[in-house]
Amino acid sequence: MMAHILTLFVGDDNQQEVEQLIRACNNPASPLAAAVKVVGTAASGEDTVRQVNDLRPDVVLVGQSLPDTPGLDVAQRILRACPGTVVLLAAETTSIDLYQRAMNVGIREVLQRPLDSVRVGAVIARIVENERLRRAEWLDREGARAPGRSGVAETAEPEPSRTVRPVPVRQELLVFCSPKGGVGKTTLAVSSAAALASRRFPDLRVLLVDLDLQFGDVGSVLGVQGNCSVADWAPGRVQSADLQEVEARLAYHKPSGLWVLPAPEDPVQASQVDAGTVKSVVEAGRRHFDVVVFDLGTDLSDAAVVSLDLATRIFVLTTLDLVTMREVVKLADIFRRLGVDPVKVKLLVSRAPRRPDLGADELKTLAARTGYPVVGRIPEADGVLRAVNRQELPSFVRADGPFQQSLKRALHSVLPVFGADGVARQSPGGLFGWELRKTRKKGGAGCR
Repeated sequence: MMAHILTLFVGDDNQQEVEQLIRACNNPASPLAAAVKVVGTAASGEDTVRQVNDLRPDVVLVGQSLPDTPGLDVAQRILRACPGTVVLLAAETTSIDLYQRAMNVGIREVLQRPLDSVRVGAVIARIVENERLRRAEWLDREGARAPGRSGVAETAEPEPSRTVRPVPVRQELLVFCSPKGGVGKTTLAVSSAAALASRRFPDLRVLLVDLDLQFGDVGSVLGVQGNCSVADWAPGRVQSADLQEVEARLAYHKPSGLWVLPAPEDPVQASQVDAGTVKSVVEAGRRHFDVVVFDLGTDLSDAAVVSLDLATRIFVLTTLDLVTMREVVKLADIFRRLGVDPVKVKLLVSRAPRRPDLGADELKTLAARTGYPVVGRIPEADGVLRAVNRQELPSFVRADGPFQQSLKRALHSVLPVFGADGVARQSPGGLFGWELRKTRKKGGAGCR
């Protein structure tokens, strides 16, 4: 919660979006009005730097493509002159490279256009809350170091004992991501979801969500067609408690037993998928599914950042070529700056050589530089491309071979679904160490 109204300066030449933000901040019915006040605007870089230096706002939103000066340069000048200012960057497209350069400058968040007041307000609220928590942690730490004080206040009441309970199965949210395209990310995300939805686990409900908003092809890989997409899940549009309504907004892939939420085909709809949309999907997923699998794109949109924050496991895919591994190191640095918990991040090698000694030294270096362990090496398989082209990937995953066993061993390393040999356990009763006692309810047939 923001305790007081924050001052916002907007340096952007997109007059339409600037006016929309100003109207939202002046509209008493808008949530943004109670938290943010626009104190000035400018359409050029030089004017932005000059006015920010005079007004000293709490937050500055800078357009990446200002007519006279690149937005990154404007942000750098602002942060040098006004340390502590929260600077946001608005860009037409986002990428790992842009995030890396923005974070190096000191920019707190990169927002993808088109901007809307709700998303801007949510980002500002999240950043302010993170700052509040960091400040509270710093004050606690400094107070503990103060002379004459112990690490625990003498007058503090002892905390009541807490019973540690295991995280339920339905809390598992898996994210598959990579900073580089063409590494087999979607293939492994779909294969993993299909393996978890195996008939060996009849009580395990799995939802596969395509968050590659620009080039998502989960629907194409599975042959799922219909008029539903993740864009239909804007906050308030789906009653997450209603199983029938939830399933009506999903596609069902009968051969695998997977429920699927494809990416929107319309680029305009894709631009509307934001953090609130992902939270709506996650809320429904936690109610009605045991595992939710997200397939992310290479950009770090607001939706992607929220999915990373909510995930229980993150698989970062890499191949053994030098370019991809360098990008993975950059991504790890961005994750650290975003506050992603490193404990839940794992490296997964795609298209690995059959010989385990090949690339072993490079992987050790990569693990050391990122701080993430390597949980699996998935070899190239001759039948994968054919299975993808024939839309038969789930059936291929159920077969036996080096690709399938390596994938299942990697999943077992973080989710004890499969045995150490990559073979599915026969009984789902002991899945994750707890009894699965659920009655599967029949809901809607899914969208067509």
